[in-house]
Amino acid sequence: GEGLGESMRSPFKNRSLIVCDEGHLLEKALLSASSVEVSKRSFERSGISLPASREIGEWKDWAALHAPAVGLEVSKRTAPFDEKVLKGEEIVPDDVREVRRWRGLMRTLGAICELGHEVFVSRTPEGWKLQPTFAWALSKDLLFQHAPRSLVMSATLGAPWLTARLLGLEEGDWRSVSMPSSFPSTVRPVYYWPLVKMNARQSEWETAKQISALNYIANLKAFKRQKGVVHCASYRLAQW
Repeated sequence: GEGLGESMRSPFKNRSLIVCDEGHLLEKALLSASSVEVSKRSFERSGISLPASREIGEWKDWAALHAPAVGLEVSKRTAPFDEKVLKGEEIVPDDVREVRRWRGLMRTLGAICELGHEVFVSRTPEGWKLQPTFAWALSKDLLFQHAPRSLVMSATLGAPWLTARLLGLEEGDWRSVSMPSSFPSTVRPVYYWPLVKMNARQSEWETAKQISALNYIANLKAFKRQKGVVHCASYRLAQW
């Protein structure tokens, strides 16, 4: 789901089938793809103050107001830069950074202008975040309209009707297919041991407690001479 906002409007076009694995995360991915992060430092460095409002209408008016001037700055900096590239002349790193920065500001303003009116506006350490409230208004434009068929699959998808509703799919536009596991339940028992909340941001104390539990299990008589697989929430945990 990360980075979809940069690419969703092109790579999925003219495809015969779109496959979305880990489908239980699709709603979150669509919302994340359509969210806009506004850096206070970047805009104020360019002489543009950010709104102090949580009303999306004021943000859209602000973006529309400043977009023309920022667009002129982008053109003013891009033209000589492109000319140097074509002539094979030396490129100063500071010039590259300035062009990228102004283009970034223009993309941010354009993205704000494209947002709908059901948007949650919140402060962040770097500035502000503007995130659509619901994914059902986004899914067709960003994803489903680009192919005649889409397959959303997951081992933990939940209620199909609820998933369809959250993704803006109308009755008759979707159907659910449930496939049983190919492994008999007798060879895949699940034992619930609520020790710590496992995630990528868990503390060292939680990780140490988790590892102690794994060592305990590995040394039980039933498993001591067997191999096993430990699923980790992140690569960092795997290296602990």
